[in-house]
Amino acid sequence: MKPVHRDGLLVPVCPYCRVEGVLVRTGYGRRWECPMTGCDARVGVHRDSPRAAPLGTMARAALRVERMKAHAAFDPLWQEKPAEFPSRRAAYEWLAKALGVPFKRCHIGEFDEATCARVLAAISALQEVPR
Repeated sequence: MKPVHRDGLLVPVCPYCRVEGVLVRTGYGRRWECPMTGCDARVGVHRDSPRAAPLGTMARAALRVERMKAHAAFDPLWQEKPAEFPSRRAAYEWLAKALGVPFKRCHIGEFDEATCARVLAAISALQEVPR
């Protein structure tokens, strides 16, 4: 679900409960959380973002784990800067094409569990190709 603009902030909406998140400060920084008891959906905030821009969509624990797995497999593609992925953008352009999604919609922080699994499969296939 897209965040809503409220009081100069980009407030994410919980995709499970359909309510606006609340901004909280933790020992790790700021994050948005679902205010509904027992929901556990949350998302981090871009560092130094004056509008508290969310890093993706709010997610419960199981989805957060899958997104972390997808990032752990994907990030080395651009961080190690091999010839085929000279930048983060180049790696995301490849991923968008591999998944068949528009580049502007290709954000691991917005993916569901099934799409995270497709990320892992695409990276696995890429790594099996001799270079």
